[in-house]
Amino acid sequence: MLTRRTFAAVLVAALAMPTLAVAQATTPSAAQYAKIENIADALQRILRRDPGARVLIEGHTDAVGSFQSTQILSEQRAASLKRTLLREFGVPGYALETVGYGEEFLLVQTQNENWRNRRVTLRRFDDFIR
Repeated sequence: MLTRRTFAAVLVAALAMPTLAVAQATTPSAAQYAKIENIADALQRILRRDPGARVLIEGHTDAVGSFQSTQILSEQRAASLKRTLLREFGVPGYALETVGYGEEFLLVQTQNENWRNRRVTLRRFDDFIR
């Protein structure tokens, strides 16, 4: 059975891909697309079990660039995943929300480039709002 903790860990690992430019943040690569397909399948299973489930897509960046540019990039990264899940895999939009955190939650504390900080995470939040 897929637990929330396992689900979150898999999603973080699946989407922790290096990104070199805004274009890459807004368009998934072929390798990322296959991982997103697995995520979409998991989301569809969760929504079949619990139609009220809600998932927050959180975009993150590293600390390279201005505060404003990293914030925008993180928002674009989250929106890109949501758009792909909606358009390509039919995940219902009511179940997904997005937020960008910029460089606020670095996994690796550095002012240099680090691919582990360039990520999208998913967090189920419906239990918190019921």
